[in-house]
Amino acid sequence: MGDPRLSLLIVDDDPAIRKIFSALIADREGIEVQEAERAEEALEILKLRSFDIAFVDLQMPGIGGMMFLELVRRDRPAIEIVMVTAHGTIESAVHAMKLGASDFLPKPFKLEQVTLILERLRRVAGLRRENERLRQELQERYRARNLLGLAPAMDRCHELIDRVRRQGCNVLILGESGTGKELIARAIHYDGERCDRPFVPIDCGAIHASLLESELFGHEKGAFTGAVERKAGLFEVAEGGTLFLDEVGEIPLEIQPTLLRAIEEKEIRPVGATDHRKVDVRILAASNRPLEAMVADGRFRRDLFYRLNVIAIRVPPLRERKDDIPILAAHFLGQGGRGLDLAPEAVRALQRYDWPGNVRELEHALEHASAMARGKRIEGEDLPPAVMGSARLDPGKSIEGMETDAIRALMKEHRSDTAKVALILGIDRSTLYRKLKRYGISRRA
Repeated sequence: MGDPRLSLLIVDDDPAIRKIFSALIADREGIEVQEAERAEEALEILKLRSFDIAFVDLQMPGIGGMMFLELVRRDRPAIEIVMVTAHGTIESAVHAMKLGASDFLPKPFKLEQVTLILERLRRVAGLRRENERLRQELQERYRARNLLGLAPAMDRCHELIDRVRRQGCNVLILGESGTGKELIARAIHYDGERCDRPFVPIDCGAIHASLLESELFGHEKGAFTGAVERKAGLFEVAEGGTLFLDEVGEIPLEIQPTLLRAIEEKEIRPVGATDHRKVDVRILAASNRPLEAMVADGRFRRDLFYRLNVIAIRVPPLRERKDDIPILAAHFLGQGGRGLDLAPEAVRALQRYDWPGNVRELEHALEHASAMARGKRIEGEDLPPAVMGSARLDPGKSIEGMETDAIRALMKEHRSDTAKVALILGIDRSTLYRKLKRYGISRRA
């Protein structure tokens, strides 16, 4: 994998010094440099992006180096700051280190001095990134395990997850929007043999077709207008780990042969490149669309479907595993940090409702209830009207009838804001429009 890429910020009011830094670092591979003439300019740059290391002049007009160090240490403790000065004294060096400086570089400096500092701080940055990645993995592992649920309807899912987690085979995860397909993928990854490598998700339906190929496979500098530098694709970013293709059914037909080759041959060719590059990536894919029907209609390649569908895991909708609702609710409420509990009436209402938006809608409903709750307990009246309205539904009504009532209640509650209703239901707006037309529900407030 090589050393991690470094991003450097040079902050010095002397253009000659900035030029020397850039010249010293220009030929070093994997280092990106940006310059700032004043500390005020550097602070504005730091609002927009982060850096691994900053070389900062101690004496500058306006905000000086020491004040800059204090401000950055308070807001961005991860950045390594090296103080640079022609007025270096033991006292100023000690003071800078006490304020959190990583090193001290006196002017005039030599290439060897800069090289030693960079190599040390490169290792520090690599360790920090690794620690952050491990911390996130532990959080994801806990989150995935706790959100999958234990209801009998999930038994088959748990069985298949346990079987495939330590294998390298591709897995296709199928289910309605909002059922937790990405959580299944994360559970497979973080309980598997690749858990110490990256888990890289991409929503294939959220990226324009013209950009998706570059996003997946990368591109070379100059490959197209706007390609000002080489960009690694997500196959490369996920090297050794897992690439999760969410809503894989949205991938355009013209890109599917390239994806098929990448999966079959385990190699990619970035846009604009002439050579192929080997990649070691496990593919997990998910879809809420009927891929078999899409294959039959010629909208999805049969050979790609078979490559993805080595093992299929079908995630049941929340209405088929209502025993999990109290567990899921407790998890979501615990994330809020307010220590809220559910009144028995609220639990019964949650379990009566059929959740057309599945787990995602449940999460939104509990956010609503948490905001409405007056004390430490969520009462039935704190839940969204669509959920409480389910208590008055005819028990003999069909799923379609209950969905109609739920959508109508959500449209009324949110004053026909179709974007918000679609988000709560875990569907796109075009799907919501079809349902509104089908059920004869007005789109007007």
